[in-house]
Amino acid sequence: MIGKNARTLIAAIVLLAIGAYAIWSGDGRDHSTAAGARAPAAHPSSPKAPAAPGRHAAAPAPAAPPRPQAFAFGDLKARAQSGDAVSQRELAELYERCFAVNIAPENYLPGYEVMARHTRYPEETAEMMRTARSTAALCAKVDGGQIIPLQAIRAWLESAATRGDLAAQVRLLLLNGEKPDAAAYTRLMDDVTRSKDPAAVFRLGELVAYPAHSSATGRYADLSSDSISGHAWSIVGCRMGYDCSSSSPLMASVCLSGGGCAGENYEAYVRSSLISARDARFLDLRIREVSALLAQP
Repeated sequence: MIGKNARTLIAAIVLLAIGAYAIWSGDGRDHSTAAGARAPAAHPSSPKAPAAPGRHAAAPAPAAPPRPQAFAFGDLKARAQSGDAVSQRELAELYERCFAVNIAPENYLPGYEVMARHTRYPEETAEMMRTARSTAALCAKVDGGQIIPLQAIRAWLESAATRGDLAAQVRLLLLNGEKPDAAAYTRLMDDVTRSKDPAAVFRLGELVAYPAHSSATGRYADLSSDSISGHAWSIVGCRMGYDCSSSSPLMASVCLSGGGCAGENYEAYVRSSLISARDARFLDLRIREVSALLAQP
């Protein structure tokens, strides 16, 4: 794994990037279209997810159809602008991925080169640098490498959520740092379970693992408020088709955040790095329980 000093440096780079954005966005100029994205207007009167996930603002969007590995940015953005909810959420996720990169691209790779000199694992360090280079190349093509406004990320997520994309609804709850109340949480889990949407199932796992005092009810009571259950939901999402492979954007983000550069897929990473050996049996039990819920009509 990447060493503690390297993780500290990574965190520092992210904080510097966010600080640079704060300065940039507060300089008195209008940056609302800096990324060139005709993002739908955010809703300043309601900073939370539109109509609160689980309250049926719209029917859940259908599960995302299989998409080719090489998905051109221009095509993705055009689909988002045309109103496709899945593409809007994917665009928001791509903007999130490239946010720190595009603030100061000239400092991005040099920053990782500094980190590479503080790690003790040559193979993982080499993978970290390969991932950083490929991410920098990708983000240079995202709106031509322009700085990405934070409000564009939220606006695209809100638009996708309003159009019924459950993964976007869950992501907004995470972005807002909250869980819904028990009744809304149960409705959300019902919606995700019925949808059979791998992306929504994976993101729900992140919400389940989120340390907040909230739990769903009924058949979800034991599967809605602890980290092992959260990992189980996410792993089942991976097994259903969400891209959790070693070459996925997900694992690239895991690697660049300070660990997980060993070429593992997400499930292997969870088992090797996020849980203890004695928790593996409990995780397997939870995976079976989540899979059984999702197998119900």
